[in-house]
Amino acid sequence: MASPPSTSSTASVNGLRILVPDQSIFKPLAPGYPPFDCTASVIALAIDLLECRPSFSALRSMTNGIARATPDLRHLAENESAIDEKINEYLRLIRGSFPHVVLTVRQGMWDKNGRTNKQSWEGHFEPKTAAVIEINQMVGLILLLCR
Repeated sequence: MASPPSTSSTASVNGLRILVPDQSIFKPLAPGYPPFDCTASVIALAIDLLECRPSFSALRSMTNGIARATPDLRHLAENESAIDEKINEYLRLIRGSFPHVVLTVRQGMWDKNGRTNKQSWEGHFEPKTAAVIEINQMVGLILLLCR
């Protein structure tokens, strides 16, 4: 298996944008601001977890199962090197262009830890346009208190 090395730091997730609702717009948080740094650290650690050997093996198993069940992907089934290549590409893409993250308690988020809003996309996978990740702002505050 050729999983990439872990590089856990807030700077290891390129192009990360963390936003908060402000009136009728979203205001970006800046690196160095504690809620940004805390959220970015958790995201970097989550990607590190996906890149570790057990998670990589689980991703391989899930991808193989999906490939066997999907006619357009059957060429990947049981082809470990092709699956590893797709997983490495996915991990590289999410580390290089992570989806926008919104810290909020609005729009039904007051009683949820987080949710993902998936967007429609065709062709080349671009994480920033594929989804928006919402995280309950209070979870972020708890992370700050635990530092």
